[in-house]
Amino acid sequence: MESVNEEFYSIKVEKVLMGNISSDVFKLTNTEYSKVPFLKSGEIRVLSVNEHNGNYGIARGAYQADSTDYKTLNLLQAKEGYIPAKIIQEFINTGAFIEADKKQKRKTFSESMK
Repeated sequence: MESVNEEFYSIKVEKVLMGNISSDVFKLTNTEYSKVPFLKSGEIRVLSVNEHNGNYGIARGAYQADSTDYKTLNLLQAKEGYIPAKIIQEFINTGAFIEADKKQKRKTFSESMK
């Protein structure tokens, strides 16, 4: 996380595991669909976000991590025994999210060529 403002958090993207974000920095805000958890400047987070009308909001979670290296990072909530975080960490560390994203993009491209 890069900086905090009263209205939004400025998030620096280190790596996109699934989907697309068009910039390496984006604004994360509270939306009508989600509330942003408290974040501190300098924290490393794994975020699931959705874009709605130009606003990014939390989709399926915001997990504190100890590294930006997807192969070795640990999620704090996984260390604390939170099962969904353990599963997400496993998917991140093994590259399963990246491979699923590649597969989906190949499928979408293939279908667009028909």
